[in-house]
Amino acid sequence: MTTMAHLLRPVDDACPGDLGGPFMRHADAAPAGVTRAFVVAMEPDLTRAAQARRITSAHLRLWGLPSAVRDNALLIVSELVTNAVVHGRGDVCLQVKGSHDRLFVEVVDESTTSARRRVAALEDDGGRGLFLVDALSEVWGVSEDGRTTWSVIDASAGRA
Repeated sequence: MTTMAHLLRPVDDACPGDLGGPFMRHADAAPAGVTRAFVVAMEPDLTRAAQARRITSAHLRLWGLPSAVRDNALLIVSELVTNAVVHGRGDVCLQVKGSHDRLFVEVVDESTTSARRRVAALEDDGGRGLFLVDALSEVWGVSEDGRTTWSVIDASAGRA
């Protein structure tokens, strides 16, 4: 069972293994100007996407991001967490970092099978999530080890 203590563990202990995306853990690869971040570790359960959306929504509101940016980010978080729970293995970790003009989202699980877009038939209930992630992201990808799916989102939309 996920407890508040489980969710609030230090970053080094919160995620399975090492965050494998291009910008989260390694100082030399970190995005310039990151001013805020949060990490949530969770057990794989279908209710976790909703939980991840609520937590992300609260942070993005506190960060003062426009509603259009928040909506896009919440959809991306939902799709990536759902993919990790449904197709991944083991605990799931969500990390979001923000700079003045970008959001960086990573979702990590313990599976080494890379997330990939697939062609869904009209009658399929699923199979469109990564197409949505692709459409809403400046860029997205999967780490070489297959454990991390990440997205970069333009956070400047709607700002004067």
